[in-house]
Amino acid sequence: MNAITGKLARAADEAAACLDDAHLLRSKLIDKCAAVEGAVLAHLSNRSIKISAKAPLSQKMALLRDSLRDKTPLSKADRSLQKAMVELQPLAELRSELAHSTLERAAVNGQVIFLLRNAADEGSSVDRRVVVTPASLRDATSQLSQIANRLRQLAA
Repeated sequence: MNAITGKLARAADEAAACLDDAHLLRSKLIDKCAAVEGAVLAHLSNRSIKISAKAPLSQKMALLRDSLRDKTPLSKADRSLQKAMVELQPLAELRSELAHSTLERAAVNGQVIFLLRNAADEGSSVDRRVVVTPASLRDATSQLSQIANRLRQLAA
């Protein structure tokens, strides 16, 4: 192997490792979102609101938000729950995007980014991709972990 092919092989290995890291970050985020979903289900159950465990998280969140909308005055715990649902919304949307997209690695000005292409966009005349960074995925995972902890504490 000469120096050029060696460098190309190392670059390909680094790109593959970076993509593996992206898949790991995606997996961790989806795992934390599942913990949040379990906590949302617990809150629905505590309120005697029935929904299939297999229903999408967005439907569960909507039912929980609706149950809080009709309640006046809201207790401190209910206000905290309402706030958690607001914070969860963009993270749940990110989770959905991650779960239904292929992932590609790219670099912009030396910074690694990941491009998400949603399967629902296949065949579209518009090439829409969502851009995320490793740091943004780690941050979103941390936020989901915090929300899951708060929701579990509120459900106790």
